[in-house]
Formats: sequence, C-alpha cells, structure tokens
Amino acid sequence: MITREPRHRFVGSTLRALRESAGVSLRELARRIGVSAGYLSQVESGQSGPPTPERLFQIAAALG
Repeated sequence: MITREPRHRFVGSTLRALRESAGVSLRELARRIGVSAGYLSQVESGQSGPPTPERLFQIAAALG
C-alpha cells in the first residue's frame, strides 16, 4: 500500500530541499521574506500548515 505524505509536510520538505539547493540558510530566507526563523522551521518540518500563496511567491522570489 502506498501512503501519501500529508500536503503540509510535502510542501515543507520541498521548501527545505529548494532552499538548501539554492545555498540559502533558514535564517537568511526568513530575513528575506520577513518572517521568523522559527516559523519557517515549523513550515519546513510540517509542524505548521503550508504558507499562503502570497508567502510562497515571496519565497520563490527570494530563492531566485
């Protein structure tokens, strides 16, 4: 049986992989988009729901 990862965890793990491949630290990305590093850590670990579409656009812009 195939189990699917909950959407918020998938978004978080994907965000972490993209951030790391861009060579940007968690603190630096948080600074660039105006959120706390703690919030961003919770999103990446799946402890928080996925960011809003607006925040996702900010993240995309910050990562280039």
